[in-house]
Amino acid sequence: AETASFMVGPLAQVVSESGGFVEPGSGEVGLAAFGGPMPVGYYNDEKKTAETFRIVEGKRWSVPGDYATVEVDGSMKLLGRGSVCINTGGEKVFVEEVEEVLKLHASVRDAVCVGIPNERFGETVCAILELQDAGQPLDSEDVIAHVKKKLAGYKAPRNVVVVSTVVLLPSSNLVYAILPYASSPNVHTITTLPAPSLLAIFVSALHITLSIPTPSPSACSARTLHTLPPTPPTTHPTQ
Repeated sequence: AETASFMVGPLAQVVSESGGFVEPGSGEVGLAAFGGPMPVGYYNDEKKTAETFRIVEGKRWSVPGDYATVEVDGSMKLLGRGSVCINTGGEKVFVEEVEEVLKLHASVRDAVCVGIPNERFGETVCAILELQDAGQPLDSEDVIAHVKKKLAGYKAPRNVVVVSTVVLLPSSNLVYAILPYASSPNVHTITTLPAPSLLAIFVSALHITLSIPTPSPSACSARTLHTLPPTPPTTHPTQ
C-alpha cells in the first residue's frame, strides 16, 4: 500500500514553518491542515488549542500533527506523525514510510518501527515484525536489504525483532506504549504490569501475557526504546 495522497484546496493544505502554505513541487515538508467545521478548542488547554487550531492567511485550520509535502500536481502526500518520527543522524525518518516497505517483503505480515537510542546517531530504526508464517526462520539481513532497495540507507532498520503479534486496540490503533518493550532483545514474552496502569488495562483487555520490568512513566514515550533496570523481588516480613 502506498502513502495516502489527495489534492490540496479550500479544505486541505500544508502549512509551512514560516506560517504560510507550502508551494507545490518545492519539496518542503510542512504540516497537514484541514478546514471546514471544527471544535472551538481543547477544554482548559489554551496551549494545545493554539497549536492545533491555527489562523493561516486569514482562515482557521485544524493542524493535527501530520507531516506532508505538496507534489507538483497539487496533491498532498502524507509522510507521518511528528510524534513518532525517528531522528537518526540529524535525518528524520517517518516510520509509516518504512513500515509500508517492510510489509511488501514476502515473509512479513505486519510491521511497526521504533527508535532505539544510539550514541553516535541519536536514534536508529528498529523493525518489529509479525511474520506470515511464525514457524519459518527470518533472515534479518534480507529484510534490511529489501528496505535499502526502496529507501535511503539511513531509513533502513539496523535491528529486526520478531513478535508473535503486532498489537492493535479495538480502534485499530497501535498500542504504542508497549512497543518499546516488544523491541527489547531481552524480552521474548510479555508481562503483567503493576496496577493501576493504563498499559496494564490495555494488556488485560487484549489478553496479552507480558513479562517485562516495571516501567517508569518516562520509559513509556511513544516508539522510543529505553533500557529499564530490573525490578527487585518483593519481600514480605516473616510472621
